[in-house]
Amino acid sequence: MGAGIIAKGVNAQAFSIGLNLPVMDGLLGCWFGGTKGMWINQVPGGTPSTLVGNPVHVTEYSSRMDINNYVDTNIRETANLTQLVISKIYAPTTANVRLPLFTNFNQNITDAGNSIVAQGSGLVFEPAGTQQMVGASYSGVAGSASNANVAVLPAESGLPTSLAAADDTWWRAMLGKIDGTGVSGAAGNRYIKNLTKGTQASQALAAGNVRDLRNTATQRIGTRGPAGTTVATTEMMLAMYWDRALTSAEEAAIYAWTKDYAFRRGISL
Repeated sequence: MGAGIIAKGVNAQAFSIGLNLPVMDGLLGCWFGGTKGMWINQVPGGTPSTLVGNPVHVTEYSSRMDINNYVDTNIRETANLTQLVISKIYAPTTANVRLPLFTNFNQNITDAGNSIVAQGSGLVFEPAGTQQMVGASYSGVAGSASNANVAVLPAESGLPTSLAAADDTWWRAMLGKIDGTGVSGAAGNRYIKNLTKGTQASQALAAGNVRDLRNTATQRIGTRGPAGTTVATTEMMLAMYWDRALTSAEEAAIYAWTKDYAFRRGISL
C-alpha cells in the first residue's frame, strides 16, 4: 500500500480522503497534532479520541500536553502492540517526574482482594532521560504483583533539562513494541527504538510470566495513567498505534513516512 503523504495543512478526516499509511494492517489509531490535526483519530472507523483539558497547540502541527491537558485515545492496551510517536525529548531531572509520551502506565487496581499497581504499557522517559518501553507482565495468578518488564535505552548525551530548552533539533521518532509472537526475535520481547538516532534495546518477557492486561486505563498521549499525579510537559507532533508487532520492514516503511511528514514541516528526523 502506498505512502499517501498528507499535504501540509490537510486534515485527512475533514477532507474525507481517508488515511493511507504504508502499514495499515492492525492500525487502531493515527493522530496528528497542532491546529490542523487536533488529535483526531484519522483511521476510518477508528475509536474517536478525546481532548482532555486544553492542550496548547504550539504550531499547526504540534501540541504541548501535561497531567491535565492531553489526548485520551479511548483505546485499551492490547496484548501485542506497536506505538510510534514524534515528540521533543528532554530530561526533566526532577525525582519521580517522568516524561510520558504514549502510555497507560500505571493504574491502581484491586485483584483477588489485593491492591496492585498494574503497570500497563507504553513509551515513558525517566527523569534522567532514560528511554523506556513498558510492557507489563505477571505470574498469571490472580492478585499477584505486576512487573513493568521494561525495555530500556540509555539517555542521549547532552539532553536539555526543560522543554523550553529543547529546540527543533530534539524532535525524535520513537517506537515501542511488544512482540508476543516472535515477529522480530524471541517471542515475548519488548523493544524500544530511537529511530532518529538508530538505537534500540530489547527486554525478554520475565521468566515464568505472561502478559499483564489488568490495567484497564486507556492509552493516553502526552500524560501517564491514572495512578500518578505528576508528569513533565511534552510537545508532540504525531502518534500511531497498531494492535500487533510490526516487522522490521514495516518499521522501516513507516519511519520513512514519518520522516517525510516531519520534513514537510521543517523538522529533520
